[in-house]
Amino acid sequence: MTVSSYLDQYLKIYKKNNVRENTYLSYVGAAEPVKELIGPIRLASLTILHVKAMMADLIDRPGSASHGLTVLRMACRQAVEDGMLKNDPTAHIKKPKTGKSLDVITPAEFETLVGCCTGENRLALLIAYTTGMRPEEVLGLYWSNVNFKKASITIDHAVVRGEGGRALIGPPKNNSSYRTLKVPQKLISDLKQWQKEQAERILQSSNYENNNLIIPRTNGKPLTSNIFAQRFYNIAKKASLSITMKGLRHTHATQLFTAGWHPKDVQERLGHSSIATTMDIYTAYIPARSENIAEYFNTIYPKNT
Repeated sequence: MTVSSYLDQYLKIYKKNNVRENTYLSYVGAAEPVKELIGPIRLASLTILHVKAMMADLIDRPGSASHGLTVLRMACRQAVEDGMLKNDPTAHIKKPKTGKSLDVITPAEFETLVGCCTGENRLALLIAYTTGMRPEEVLGLYWSNVNFKKASITIDHAVVRGEGGRALIGPPKNNSSYRTLKVPQKLISDLKQWQKEQAERILQSSNYENNNLIIPRTNGKPLTSNIFAQRFYNIAKKASLSITMKGLRHTHATQLFTAGWHPKDVQERLGHSSIATTMDIYTAYIPARSENIAEYFNTIYPKNT
């Protein structure tokens, strides 16, 4: 069996019905450059040198290299467990650094951004900015997720892109993604106003499919994050800002760190499964840590030295 045919079999047997559809499709896509570069090699003959050569060929495509290695590593570990390989040839291969930087904006810039849109687009931006939700979580919100009296929003669904580009509503990313967040009272007021505007639109539309989504398509059906990303791009361009919808999530977190909130609070708000994830991504945005530590030791420094 070749590496290419094994990857196809591995994804079909071990992943297709065991992960969300969009996750499975991302694995299939990530496997393509692997199959292209080392696919014809017999699985039993695969060595660390083959994997290193593949990574070298992908040096100018760090994202493809990283995702491809992830899928290949999962498959090789399964092959070892199933007795098809003696050792995992990816075991000592490190993922390349993607060099990604977090895109964040200031409160003044966000005010400019949100001033460039109306209706559901404006509400989507306000929700993302004040909650730190993932884009797919924002688009998966039902009106029943909003507690107007307690000023909170519960995340228990997400919209994902299924096969053929269709929108699917399913569970959020992981168990930690299920959460209830307190939100500003001003956002609650804006949500109430948007609920009234949306109700008027529904009455005026003859083909509206009412799924009770807060941020749907104009016909009421679920909206995928890639389609909204194009809307967002146009809004950001109009505001002369370089920011993405996910950048509002980064902005939310960095503003909390800048204001001195504990990393555990930020982790729970973002829905990260581990505080290590939060710290790995946002450590650089915790301000004046070394200065604060030095100042602390000034206060407990021995007096007789």
